[in-house]
Amino acid sequence: MLTKYAGILSVLLIAIVGFAVYANTLNGDFVCDDNYFVKHNKNIQGWSGLRDIFNAEVSGGTDMNHAFYRPLQIFTYMADYSVWGLNSKGYHITNIVLHILTALAVYALIRILSGNLFISLAAGLLFSVHPAHVAVVSYIAGRADSLALLFMLLCLIFYARQVERPTLIGYIFLVLCYVLALLAKENAMIFPALLLVFHYALPATGKKRRMINASFISILAVACLYIIFRALILPLPPPHLLSRTTAIGRLPGFFVALVSYLRILFFPIDLHMEYGYKIFSYTDPRVISGILITIVLLACAFIKIKANRLISFSIIWFLIALLPVSNIYPIPIAYMAEHWLYVPSIGFFLLLAIALNSLYRKGKVFKRAAAAILCVLICYYSFITVSYNRYWKDPVLFYKRMLRYNPNNLRFLGGLANVYFNRGNIRATLFLYEKCLSIDPNFAKLFLDKGAAIYTTLGNVYNVGGRTGKAIDFYKKAIGADPSYAKAYNNLGSAYLDIGNNEDALAVLKKAVELEPNFAIAYSNLGRAYLKAGRKDDAEASYKKAVETDPAYAVSYYNLSSLYLDEGKYDLAVRFYDEAVQHGHKSPRVFSDNIEAHRKK
Repeated sequence: MLTKYAGILSVLLIAIVGFAVYANTLNGDFVCDDNYFVKHNKNIQGWSGLRDIFNAEVSGGTDMNHAFYRPLQIFTYMADYSVWGLNSKGYHITNIVLHILTALAVYALIRILSGNLFISLAAGLLFSVHPAHVAVVSYIAGRADSLALLFMLLCLIFYARQVERPTLIGYIFLVLCYVLALLAKENAMIFPALLLVFHYALPATGKKRRMINASFISILAVACLYIIFRALILPLPPPHLLSRTTAIGRLPGFFVALVSYLRILFFPIDLHMEYGYKIFSYTDPRVISGILITIVLLACAFIKIKANRLISFSIIWFLIALLPVSNIYPIPIAYMAEHWLYVPSIGFFLLLAIALNSLYRKGKVFKRAAAAILCVLICYYSFITVSYNRYWKDPVLFYKRMLRYNPNNLRFLGGLANVYFNRGNIRATLFLYEKCLSIDPNFAKLFLDKGAAIYTTLGNVYNVGGRTGKAIDFYKKAIGADPSYAKAYNNLGSAYLDIGNNEDALAVLKKAVELEPNFAIAYSNLGRAYLKAGRKDDAEASYKKAVETDPAYAVSYYNLSSLYLDEGKYDLAVRFYDEAVQHGHKSPRVFSDNIEAHRKK
């Protein structure tokens, strides 16, 4: 009976175990780039932004700038937003589901290749729980990896079916899956090479199986069309603009990364997110070790190519899947990253499963030993995964862990400072931002298009901390970094109002609304400036414009109510006060008492 339902039980086991190890991420907050891809991304906040996500890079609806084209990833955030809004739990559910589906696809693919239940189940379980994948599953912004791999694996599964029994529907699904993989992440460009390896790893039933067919040619054609399409939408910068070194100079970093990846796969401890962009010498012992390991792996793959095609497939898959992140084409953010193991790790888990299966087949005692080793590995990896997940639940824990390995990383220092600022811990925020400035006085410029936003945030911190003069300096720096950044003009105008410099406040606030005509907060501040200048009609018009551009902005209603109360227009004052309260504004007690007194009259 168990044998009859073994496949169904295997699927259920992978799904249950996969969910169990990531269940503690469900209450996790947005961390790091989650804030930009989701929380502050205007493009996902309505289906009207659908066209924009296909015409822009991955952070097109934010203040950030990336060279990545991943519309499918952003589309899934748009779908999540339509259901969950900004409730992070929903996004974590989607990430877990995608990872489980990917683990099941790994199981299905290896079942096709090996025809062995134990090997496919072991590989699927190990893939589902390994801690190297935490940066893909627990990190909402890491979703591109699971999307791309899921559709690549589905493409391979459809390909295997097409080789056996070609159908038009299968052909359509095959091509569609590859298109979706490319729209999820650029590393899917390596898929034709992986497909070629898979093609020759399939169990042979005749010459037909060994022949390159129309499906393979179609995949190559899609890859070529994608290169042209990508060049038109978002051209990749030339390598010399991304790195001062040549491909030969960057190659040692690949061998160092290879050694580290194998260490992580065997002993996943001291995991973290940022390894940095480093250049290594060919005389580095780690480079020499990596070269020797590569030679040994290639030799094993060649030796086993006829005797055991699964072993050869595993090794070649692992090495080929690492090529997109080998820095042959420069990736200036890092020489290695744990989430880059998501695709290559399948080869490692398949090798491990093959080794366990060889033990499993030796007899009853060895069968129990193989099952026990598998259980120990799953428990070992699961424990580390569950433990590591907790750092991704809370932004403070996340940044503190990453800073333990990269104490001077400006991205993490600035991220932690922003978290503290949003939580009202001004002292900690100032300390961290001043540390950033001590490392690099112009650190915000390192963040390209985000520089103006960082300077503005710095100004906000100093302003809240009572250091308005320093805040003004940073707002001016923000404008210098990006003269079209309306938020900096608005905040500078508000700071000028606080110190009584009404004339300069008017000038910069007018510039803010000129740059961003729907900027409700700037219109509200402009109304304050007009009121201080005695221009009540202009103040009224600005407050009304603020209400018109953002009907949910409660301060605008309060400002109108206050203006009408001063002018003796009590009916209007009461009306707009009620609107302000309805939209969540908490007016001063004296003001509300005054309104209530006039309401009774």
